[in-house]
Amino acid sequence: MARRLSHTPRFHERLTLPVRGHPEGMRVVLTADGLLQSLVDYFDHLIAPSPTVQRNAAMSVGMLWDFFVATRPTTVAEQAVFLSEFVRHLGSGTIRPDGSDPLDLNWFPVSPDRAHEIVRHVTAYGDFCTLNAGAERLNPLVPASFSQRIAAFRHFEHQRTSSLLLHVYGPRQKAQRAAMARKVVVTGVPTKATNAPRHFPFTHTLALFQQGFQRAESGPLWERYHIRDMLIALLQRFGGLRVSEPFHLFAQDIEPLIVNPHDPVWGTVADVLVFHPSAGSMVCPPFRETLRA
Repeated sequence: MARRLSHTPRFHERLTLPVRGHPEGMRVVLTADGLLQSLVDYFDHLIAPSPTVQRNAAMSVGMLWDFFVATRPTTVAEQAVFLSEFVRHLGSGTIRPDGSDPLDLNWFPVSPDRAHEIVRHVTAYGDFCTLNAGAERLNPLVPASFSQRIAAFRHFEHQRTSSLLLHVYGPRQKAQRAAMARKVVVTGVPTKATNAPRHFPFTHTLALFQQGFQRAESGPLWERYHIRDMLIALLQRFGGLRVSEPFHLFAQDIEPLIVNPHDPVWGTVADVLVFHPSAGSMVCPPFRETLRA
């Protein structure tokens, strides 16, 4: 069930009225100028909005109305930053450290995910007003930044496994949608992992090297085990290398290093240097010695 948002109205009232076609009534916003008819038209435009959607949308639009009455933007410059200031006050609240509230809204800071939901509702409401009343778009579309495009494509990929209608959007449509973003967005929404990250149990490490790479029961060591794969696993398990980094190594990036000439078994170790894949074979020996130092 969707979580309900809450907010104490300041310059409006919210109530549910019986309306034909809405069995559970319709949530409306009542201002000093009367019923906010554009919100009623917006709910009529939606396909059977649930009571929860109506409550959250009415709360969000009501907050926007309160902020408009409290700030009264009149100049072009004030109108241009109206929504940005609204979002800023969502995150910081309107109450100053000394307890004063110049806007008299009594807002406390809200979390980024709640602010994101509020902005989503007011953006959809503003788009409806633009299409049906010719009003200036509240949150216009602007060219997306590189990070916003990457985030959009990741969102499409995430939807691919769950959406039944994603097939109607081809690569061109996806690129067009990712190329634009909203001018005002809420940043800092944390990504919540639903499952713990996958990892190999540390208690099975010894068994991995004793059994996991064995390919023959008898014969020399290099014939009984996949030595290359074992060395890669060692670098990943105990050297901190990522999955793909061992495959950036060139033969000359691994050299013997004598640490104790009097110990024939453990006196020599492997000195492994990991470079960028395009530079590993070209790093000169003096530079390697500097890296070791």
